Amino acid sequence: MQTYTVDGLLTAALDTVAPDTTASTLKVGDGEGTLLDRTTTATPSMAEPNGATIAPHTLRDKVEATKESGWYTFGSYDLLAYDVNQAGALGGSALNAYMRYSLDNNPSTTDILAELVEKTTGKVLESHTLMAGSSATFVYPRTINEKNRDITLTYSVPNTLTSTPARVQFSDGVLSYALETVPAYQVNTTRYITESGNVLATYNLQTIAGQKVTSSAVRTFTGYDYVKTTQTVVQGAYPKGAVYLAGVGSDKDGKNRYYKAITEVVEDNQYAQTFYVLDPSYAESDVDWTGTNTTGFLPLLKTSTYKYNTADKSSYIYNTNTEILSPFTEEDGYMVFKVGPENSQGSKWRIVAKWSGTDSTDGKYGSIYISKQVWTTAKEKGITEKQWIDAGLGKFDNNGIIPVGTNHFLRNAAVATAYETTHIYKENSKYGDVIVEYYDTDGKQIVNSVVDTPKSELGTQYNTDVDRRPASLVATDGSLYYYKEVKSDSAKTTGTVVAGTTTVKYVYEKAGSVNVNFVDINGKVIKAPVSDEKDAKPGYNYDTDLDQKLASITFEGKVYKLVPAGDYPVGKVGKGNNLIAVGNNTAKGIDPTTGKIEAGVNKEVTYVYKAVTGSVVVNYKDTEGNVIKDPETDVSDAPVGDAYTTTDKKPNEIITKDGSRYVLVPSKTDGEENGKVIEGTITVTYVYQKVANWIPEIPNVPETDRPKVPYPFDPTEPDEPIDPTTPGTNGEVPNIPYVPGYTPVDPKDNTPLKPIDPNDPGKGYVPPTPENPGVDTPIPYVPVKKVVTNHVDEEGNPIAPQEEGTKPNKSIPGYEFTGKTVTDEDGNTTHIYKKTPEVKNGTVVVNYVTEDGTVIKEPVTDTPTSPEGTPYDTTDNKPKTITFKGEEYELVRVDGTENGKVVEGETVVTYVYRKVETPAKKVVTNHVDEEGNPVAPQEEGTKPNKSIPGYEFTGKTVTDEDGNTTHIYKKTPEVKNGTVVVNYVTEDGTVIKEPVTDTPTSPEGTPYDTTDNKPKTITFKGEEYELVRVDGTENGKVVEGETVVTYVYRKVETPAKKVVTNHVDEEGNPVAPQEEGTKPNKSIPGYEFTGKTVTDEDGNTTHIYKKTPAKKVVTNHVDEEGNPIAPQEDGTTPKRQISGYEYVRTVVDEEGNTTHIYRKLSNKPTTPEKETPAKPQAGKTASGKAQLPNTGEASSVAGALGTAMLVATLAFARKRRRNED
Repeated sequence: MQTYTVDGLLTAALDTVAPDTTASTLKVGDGEGTLLDRTTTATPSMAEPNGATIAPHTLRDKVEATKESGWYTFGSYDLLAYDVNQAGALGGSALNAYMRYSLDNNPSTTDILAELVEKTTGKVLESHTLMAGSSATFVYPRTINEKNRDITLTYSVPNTLTSTPARVQFSDGVLSYALETVPAYQVNTTRYITESGNVLATYNLQTIAGQKVTSSAVRTFTGYDYVKTTQTVVQGAYPKGAVYLAGVGSDKDGKNRYYKAITEVVEDNQYAQTFYVLDPSYAESDVDWTGTNTTGFLPLLKTSTYKYNTADKSSYIYNTNTEILSPFTEEDGYMVFKVGPENSQGSKWRIVAKWSGTDSTDGKYGSIYISKQVWTTAKEKGITEKQWIDAGLGKFDNNGIIPVGTNHFLRNAAVATAYETTHIYKENSKYGDVIVEYYDTDGKQIVNSVVDTPKSELGTQYNTDVDRRPASLVATDGSLYYYKEVKSDSAKTTGTVVAGTTTVKYVYEKAGSVNVNFVDINGKVIKAPVSDEKDAKPGYNYDTDLDQKLASITFEGKVYKLVPAGDYPVGKVGKGNNLIAVGNNTAKGIDPTTGKIEAGVNKEVTYVYKAVTGSVVVNYKDTEGNVIKDPETDVSDAPVGDAYTTTDKKPNEIITKDGSRYVLVPSKTDGEENGKVIEGTITVTYVYQKVANWIPEIPNVPETDRPKVPYPFDPTEPDEPIDPTTPGTNGEVPNIPYVPGYTPVDPKDNTPLKPIDPNDPGKGYVPPTPENPGVDTPIPYVPVKKVVTNHVDEEGNPIAPQEEGTKPNKSIPGYEFTGKTVTDEDGNTTHIYKKTPEVKNGTVVVNYVTEDGTVIKEPVTDTPTSPEGTPYDTTDNKPKTITFKGEEYELVRVDGTENGKVVEGETVVTYVYRKVETPAKKVVTNHVDEEGNPVAPQEEGTKPNKSIPGYEFTGKTVTDEDGNTTHIYKKTPEVKNGTVVVNYVTEDGTVIKEPVTDTPTSPEGTPYDTTDNKPKTITFKGEEYELVRVDGTENGKVVEGETVVTYVYRKVETPAKKVVTNHVDEEGNPVAPQEEGTKPNKSIPGYEFTGKTVTDEDGNTTHIYKKTPAKKVVTNHVDEEGNPIAPQEDGTTPKRQISGYEYVRTVVDEEGNTTHIYRKLSNKPTTPEKETPAKPQAGKTASGKAQLPNTGEASSVAGALGTAMLVATLAFARKRRRNED
């Protein structure tokens, strides 16, 4: 296997984090100042930056900042390892370029501008803008040499659970190189404070971590004298003592992880890395590859600490010495750390390392090679006896173990840090100020203090009563207050300024109010409340009866009047018509209608009303004025103004107890049917007309059982005579019933009534016109003589039975009606018929069937019933094709005679059809040589290329417009070589990944194994596919030609995921139950929210908390300049004797920390004790640790780690900042 160079570089600018880390709206380089102490003024004004500036990041030699506006360059990568690999192992070319990284000047975005820059000219060869969580691919390298690999940059978001910062990973798609940490946006704060800690003002400057910051300079504050300025190194997300994962090493495919590196911050500006190798007694899956747990790992070595390069801060700083952590032996120039057991083939492995640094890496220890060597043979290299084979040898005999190796450049990038600046002032005793405070009667301050006299010379006159004692004021909560008095502990309201602060205190009492409410007796609000007195001065008289008490109120169309004193559902009402005791709790305002305003009290007066009522009564009378139905009350005691309608009490008919029927006459209604209730009673009278009946006196029916036929009275025309032909209320025309053998007659003159249908007396008779609509009309019946109907031929012979009554002519078989009917003097009817002549008729019908008799079209009557001899022709009903159920059928023959004459009966012509078969178009796969000659049989369907003896696949495949596939091959040279190609297809043959050549052209017998090219899943067009089977042999030996192994995949059906919200501590342990959905952070006993929330790629949210710390105090011992002269102590301890110093005073800050201050004695200099330098330990083979020689100063921010077996770069540096006051 090939050996690749690994950068092992984590380029990191130390973060510059100011104490104020809240989100800023400033852009990088912008600042804003705030004057917090209103008793003083600042010169220059806090609006001025007063020297506050930022300088660009310090970049490495020959690296220029971007020229793009609005971007700040923070780092770069020199492509050292990438160029070595492209020009070496891959056979490509070096780029003579570097990668440059810049951040946007707007903190609301974290976008990065990545530019590939030519080293010689500074020309930008290619650039991309990356958002957090995205990737970009640079294709420029392949324009130089097609063997070069594209550059891929992946911008990862920070992961607080694994202590991983936001970084940009540089890779070539297979191998990972430099890992650049993205600096944070920071607000750098300059503070102006007094010796007692009171903050006078602040100036905030927006920066990017790693930029050199010049703080805002000293200002002049009235009444204060400048004392000194202090600066504190600002530290980042990882404070001193922090430990985090720097990277993981594996082979070129990301498999077989075998070591990792961990970074430890040892000082504010220093850190080191430790390499750990997987213990072979542990499985790869049993150890932690994402965090700092080292169980299952063997410690290998630890780099020297890296710190700021104070010389030029621009060049790479390389490792100068390393502490060896595991026992090792020297052999063949290697440090041998661990040897594994032999396997069944007699092969074994060992972990070795060798220093590989040169002058370009600042010496021997600037680069190290770490490898897993194999005890094996390499016959093609002439090595037939087992020996230790390194990964760089190339071809070797596997024997069950694969060697790996990585060369690391142990280097860093160093940039300047930033400081938090504090300017300290003390009060000038020649100045004083006057402030005014405002309190309520409970002693609570109700508005912010007011500066009456800012810092002024002693003796200056002041008088706060003039313009600082308003008659009333509005408190911060919006309430109105009135002046009452000077507070008992107040300073004098007039006088002269004295040293310090004079505080005048005024007392105000809160305003009072009176509201008036209006409700009905049930407590319902009938008028919006009104304010009688709003924000009135306490003690002021009020009287709501004067202008708020209303005699009546109209609400929702109803009139309400005040109620007298008494008890109601709403409560007890007093003589003033107001509520004085609560009843059903719907209204609660029971304050008196007159009285005095009380401080801070909102009085509620409630007047009680009742709706004014009325009634509506409905009467029912006939046209003579007689009552035909008892009156009904439609509305009783309803509020005046309520709508009413009596139409629901207006029947169209009334049947009285004696059975008489009365019909409403709408035109005679007296009163308003619809309206609004008024006081008193409204009367509405409906008038009805009595309507009588025709009484058929049917023979043999008792008088009491005789039917009644109602008159069809029209109420809209009550005075018009009744028309017996008008339909009644049931919609039917009245008729007098038919009684066989009897005829109804008009009672006036015994005239027979007319039948409704002259041909059918059974339908009844038309009634006579009544003389009086209110009087019944009896209808007598008289017997009638019976008549018969006869049916005879032309000779008078009967041809059908005689029928009673008058019947119409009818159909009689063998006869037809002549149209003649005779009626004799007795009313008997005779219909005359003649014999029907014999006529022979026929029809012609066309059928449409398939050869098996299936009907595919409805039969057609070509010729309807016609006399014999009528010509016919069915060809006009002969379609050539018929479509039936989506299928096409074509005519194949005719059964019967298409042309002829009608004969008696039915003539049938049948057209017979056959289904038209449409051949399905099939696609095929051809295998041809470069001249187009077939080199293998044609195959149905779309097939992949395959192994054909004597030929090899050219890589070219052509698909024609019909979907046919042609794979093109060329003759295999005479040398018996073969290749192994891996295809990736779905179960239906769809290619979802480009074929991979697992084994390039190799002699027959060469072993191959395709399992390293067998992904379990593949993502294709956004869908995930999982492996389901293998077509071909995965392990074997190369044969002549091409061996094809096809991995077949099936789409993974992904169920819908539910998102959840987790609450964990900083170690990832749950501190509250998991919740479904996306929830906000919450209060958890014993914990406080850190402000950090992480959302993973599935949308799950994790809020991170930390334990609520117990507050600890410390004791410091410092000189008069604030410099420590003895170690800090936990707790509160007394002052003590310190050699060379005398005690001055003790200060306790607001957090309880104690500081003892001492003065240096000048009478006798103190000679410091001599420090004995530590001796470096020589390397030992059995001690377990060895100290390598120190070849130079410790350098700043180091990097060291490759993420791939062949070339993998992982970085270990992380910019640090922490605020230490």
